[in-house]
Amino acid sequence: MVGEGPARGGHPLPISRRQVRALLYYLAEDCQPVSRQQLCDLLLPGHPESIVRRRLTRLLAHLRRALPARDMVQIPGDHIQLAHGRVQVDTVTLHNLAMEMAFNENIETSAQLIELYRGPFLNGFQLPANPKTDDLGCTATAPYDSHFHGTHTAGTICGRSFHGVNIGVAPDARLCSANVLPGGSGTFAQIINGMQCVIDQGVHVINMSLGALGYNPIWNLPILNATLSGVCIVASIGNSGHGTSGGPGNDPLAIGVGATGVGFPKLYHETIYDDVVAGFSSGETLVNVPWLNLFQLTYMKPEISAPGVQVLSAVPPNSRPDWPAVHSLAALNGTSMAAPHVTGTIAVLLSTEPALMGDPFTVKRILMGAGREDFSEAGRDQRFGFGRVDVLSASETAVSMIN
Repeated sequence: MVGEGPARGGHPLPISRRQVRALLYYLAEDCQPVSRQQLCDLLLPGHPESIVRRRLTRLLAHLRRALPARDMVQIPGDHIQLAHGRVQVDTVTLHNLAMEMAFNENIETSAQLIELYRGPFLNGFQLPANPKTDDLGCTATAPYDSHFHGTHTAGTICGRSFHGVNIGVAPDARLCSANVLPGGSGTFAQIINGMQCVIDQGVHVINMSLGALGYNPIWNLPILNATLSGVCIVASIGNSGHGTSGGPGNDPLAIGVGATGVGFPKLYHETIYDDVVAGFSSGETLVNVPWLNLFQLTYMKPEISAPGVQVLSAVPPNSRPDWPAVHSLAALNGTSMAAPHVTGTIAVLLSTEPALMGDPFTVKRILMGAGREDFSEAGRDQRFGFGRVDVLSASETAVSMIN
């Protein structure tokens, strides 16, 4: 929306040229005049200065013609700014919603944010072809594992009884796997391509027991697109301890999962529990990190925690020299082992109440609300998140909420 006064306020003003819209959004975000050189570097990086300045002049001319009045774009000297008192732009509303989401953990606000982005922001945009992912393709094969990690996490999600041991949270769930890290390593492009492949198969939740230390905005758009597709993204938060986090688990829209362990009894509300946060489990407050190259967000991770110490699950034969040459079980540690407990919980929620399918925000609200046990300070913290996942409470809440 772009408007001037009550006559234009609230009425959409279509701007078809992508770079003109980008220029408008950027100017709307900055209350101060922006230099021509800064805009050239932003919109047309790496081109000769004479060519870039001519193109910027043309973009400004297109923007002035598109707005209700030419003087809504002001050019004092070698700087450019909008007449902020006369312009209403969607990017300001989007920014305010993003800030509220980051600080208040409001799921309804997140939904409003995504609806605004899905509508005015993405309408008319075409993402450029990306040969790094487009050339990878998505080839269907018989199930296999080039590393034990994927089989182990899959077993926690939907494994059944093995030699009398029940290993899976949601044993009746259907599994769709993408081998994005063959042999245990790979690239961001492979992971993002795998996300697209399984979304094309119609999955409802994606488990991402993988990542890299630190925050990287490369995850922003793929996770946003998955969320827009109605898919929950669950990801491990990392194994580098308190004060750290890893992506994609630390993306604002991902459900980041920390790890808890057992065997260390703790008195809480006159009841003895043996859930404590594993020392290796990451968690931190991320401060002023960029999201979609539009905003700076500050928020806390993880969202929730789950068992991640000595987790018993399936491993393929001959996957390690010290393991047997037959299908067997192994106990492993890591937030990679914790995330599939949450993924399995979501699968149980969706089977208990199918009306939740395609609604990742309501699913997240249930998990962050009644679907967890809070074993630390009240509310959210950097160790447990909102608490340790509780699949029974989550399922009961889903049924009562929908009915």
